[in-house]
Amino acid sequence: GDSSSIYSWGSSAIRVVNEPGWYSISIQTGTTNVFYTAYFISGEPILYYPNAFSPNEGGFINTIWRPVGENVTDYLLKIYDSQQHLLFKTNQSIGNGAFGGWNGKVGDNICPAGTYYYVVTYKSLQGVKHKDSGTFQLIRI
Repeated sequence: GDSSSIYSWGSSAIRVVNEPGWYSISIQTGTTNVFYTAYFISGEPILYYPNAFSPNEGGFINTIWRPVGENVTDYLLKIYDSQQHLLFKTNQSIGNGAFGGWNGKVGDNICPAGTYYYVVTYKSLQGVKHKDSGTFQLIRI
């Protein structure tokens, strides 16, 4: 927001949420606009996986394939081709719910368009292990 915006979490502009439950926020912009909303924070791990990406040079938005989510620790992503060859792996967490991702290359070699497979292992904040897997499309334009 602009410099006159006020985010009210009580006595602080930042609130760290460590427990599941309902949390509310009111946002005041200037002197007239007040927004109020409530959020339920479950504490359960949530990851969203894109079903396609286009790692072409030229400013396209989805040039890196990566999951986004929250309440996840010990993240590990592995990418495989259709012959089950491991092409890429990372355990990088880059913050704000985003994790390390794949640029569609193996070293300096550009991978062709097609279907690729991912396996992601992670833990919930409570230490429960999870494993997700699926496919996505690499699109070349």
